[in-house]
Parts: sequence; C-alpha cells; structure tokens
Amino acid sequence: MNIAGDTEKKTVMKREEYLDKIYGCWLGKNVGGTIGVAYEGNTDFLSVPLNVPSEMVANDDLDLQLVWLDILRRKGTRITSEDLAEGWLNNITYACDEYGVAIANLKAGLRPPVTGYYNNWFRNGMGASIRSEIWACISAGRPEVAGWYALQDASVDHWNEGVYGEIFLATMESSAFYDGSLSSLINTALSFIPKSSSVHQVVEFTLSLYRQGKTLKETRETILRQFGHHNFTDCVQNIGFIIAGLLYGKGDFLKTIVSAVNCGYDTDCTGASVGAIMGIMKGRKRLLEEGYRAGEEVVV
Repeated sequence: MNIAGDTEKKTVMKREEYLDKIYGCWLGKNVGGTIGVAYEGNTDFLSVPLNVPSEMVANDDLDLQLVWLDILRRKGTRITSEDLAEGWLNNITYACDEYGVAIANLKAGLRPPVTGYYNNWFRNGMGASIRSEIWACISAGRPEVAGWYALQDASVDHWNEGVYGEIFLATMESSAFYDGSLSSLINTALSFIPKSSSVHQVVEFTLSLYRQGKTLKETRETILRQFGHHNFTDCVQNIGFIIAGLLYGKGDFLKTIVSAVNCGYDTDCTGASVGAIMGIMKGRKRLLEEGYRAGEEVVV
C-alpha cells in the first residue's frame, strides 16, 4: 500500500528535501501529541473530531528528545547509553513510571542496561518508543544505525518489549525518509526485532485484521483481547494502535492521527508517533499545501 509519495527507493536526497522531512516529522509529532493528550489513559473506543488544534501543548515526547539533541550537539554522534544516562541524571526530572525508576537506579550507582531492568515494573512502557524520532532523523535511510541508537536509548529505562518498541519505530521512521510504501516500511522495521517478541506479533496481528476487512473498532477490540494490558502505557497494545492508525488512515495525515487516538489508552504517544511518521513521508511543504498550518510552534 502506497500512502505517501513515490515508492521508488532513492539513492541521493537533496539537503532541502531532507530538512523538509525533518521539519515535517516534528510538525506531525507536535500536532499528533496535542490531539491525543486530552484523551491519554482513556480505555474506551473514542470518537475524536477531525480538527487540527489551534494551539499546541507541551509533551514529554518532545521534551526528552531535546535533551538527546543537546548531548548530540555537545558530544557528536559517537555516543552510547552511558552518555544518555548522564543526560538523565543532569537534565530529566520526570518522576513517573519508568522515568522515575531509571533515575532512582542511576542514583543508586547502576548503569545501563541494568537501569532499565532492575525493579522496573514499567520496563515495557511507551517511554522509549516515543523518543525514536531523533535517531531516525540523524540516520535517514539507515535503519540499522537508527536501531542501534534506539537500543542505546531504550536500555536506560526499559527492557525487552520496551526496547523492541523503540527499535521498531526508529527503523520504520528512518526508512520513511526514502520509502513511501507503508507495507515496505513495516516489513523493514519488523526485520530488526525478534519474531518471538510481542511487538513483532502485535504488528503482524494488526496487519492480518486489516486484511480481513475488520473495522477500526473491531481491530482495536481484537488487539486488546490478544495483547491488552492493565498499564495504559504498555507499548505492545499501543504499537498495535499505531499500526492500526496508519492502516485505517489511508494516507490522510489528520485521519491517521485520529484513527490511532480513537483506539484509546496512551493516546498522546500514539497520536504523536503516527503524526511523526506521516510528517516524514509527506514533509512540511506538502503538509502545508494540504492545509495543516497549525503546529509549527513547539511548546516545552
């Protein structure tokens, strides 16, 4: 399924096109996160209006990546989980869920990847998956590189599925700079995570439901029966919702975001993630041509 642009793989990208796609990524993430934040934690199937908000709101999905950007600017691209752990201790004060666990573990003297595993009931949360875009943007068209950075990142505060979730999104987003085929992007990203992982399984499961002709609501309910979790930030069910949003949105930027958000649960993250993916594929210029002129002011 081709949902945006030409499916032909490119070998060279002009600088202005690259920058346009980066801008589109953050614009899409900003809009998607703002639409979703009002419904965060809602476990019902929703009916969100197809409206772009006139004002953007702050979102940790964006805030945390500003810390990574600062590290990249100061230390360059040869960074590891140790550098990111230093960033957590010096700059991040979010105390909720896996963020708080990671900070406590780091203060206790533990180092990654133990910080993502030890005493961490939220190791499979969405907290790492939502930080994937920056690695894709500095590794455009090199999903193997984006995936390596995602591994360094996620290992600070996640383990197992929480790590696979960020690798999956980072490799998908990196590929989206050059590939306009959704099915190709998904298959590429799946190749970087174990087939035995629940993230891999929920993506394939969601694809099969879509191919069977299920409605978005039916797909959402079936995902929850198979992969549902009491923690609303669990990455497995939410990545299922991200894939559902991309499929049922059928290439429309706003419909894709709203379709993901309508599935409920960690809606600011799912909305932001699909918004970012669509933003990369379309680019800022095309989004503006389609009328999406809100969201260019990032609030932190």
